[in-house]
Amino acid sequence: MIRKTFGRYLTDEVVATLLKCPDGLKISGKRQKITIVTSDLRGFTALSEQLASEV
Repeated sequence: MIRKTFGRYLTDEVVATLLKCPDGLKISGKRQKITIVTSDLRGFTALSEQLASEV
């Protein structure tokens, strides 16, 4: 059932991991501290506003 259900959406490697350890199918979360790095390129917003959306 796992292979049939998830095989359409996941790689064979991920499905094999789920078959080895079905605990990975639990819907849950994990609270942890993380670091997020953001950056802004000078002038990018002004430039992007002038470009066509297809570019």
